[in-house]
Amino acid sequence: MQQPPSIVERILAIDELTSQQLVIGTLFLITVLEGERRVVGMGMIVLCLIAIMYTLYGNHISGVFYYSGSSFTELVDKLVYTTDGIFSIPLAAAATFIFLFVLFGKFLERSGAGELFIELAFALAGRSKGGPAKMAVLSSAFMGSISGSATANVVSTGAYTIPLMKKVGYSNDFSGAVESASSTGGQLLPPVMGAAAFLLADFIGMPYTTLILIAAVPALLFFTGIFASVYFEAIKLNMESIDESQIPK
Repeated sequence: MQQPPSIVERILAIDELTSQQLVIGTLFLITVLEGERRVVGMGMIVLCLIAIMYTLYGNHISGVFYYSGSSFTELVDKLVYTTDGIFSIPLAAAATFIFLFVLFGKFLERSGAGELFIELAFALAGRSKGGPAKMAVLSSAFMGSISGSATANVVSTGAYTIPLMKKVGYSNDFSGAVESASSTGGQLLPPVMGAAAFLLADFIGMPYTTLILIAAVPALLFFTGIFASVYFEAIKLNMESIDESQIPK
């Protein structure tokens, strides 16, 4: 009895899927959707189902959204048995680069590096005019370099910097804007950047070490711009530094 082709052989094949492959592929898609539901939530499932329905029944839509449509077999073949679907470059990057850097970042956070970066930013900028806002920029840059997540950055550093910015006279809006912009920019600062950096390195075939060297220039320019805005705002409002007792040794 002839054995069915492997996934690698299917990628190179041009014939249609066998019944066994279609069943296995369908079960695999259902498993992936269930995993998404448990980890991400129903919102992602709804988006995926809309995309699947559009692929299958796009030929019934008129106007600019018309699509010639694909059969269910073609859909399963594309998503499961080729490198353009689930087993694609984003998954390969997640399984190789992203996991290691996320693990590295979490290790640094749990080992106290996050608190060290916050205290370092306090010590460097706390004594200057409008120090809390400058601290927010520096601490977000330091934290972003190991976390690569804007949300985690805001939560970890914003709890310290936003109340201090408001205390010395910055408005609520300005305090939130400085912390949000700085934390977002943290994703651009090497070595641990957002997931898109790993995908970019894989897509264009560039070594990650080369990519972070290139990314360092716009990241530093980004933070220089925010730091300058904070500095001029402090001069405009004639702000003072924070109390010496709040600055770590």
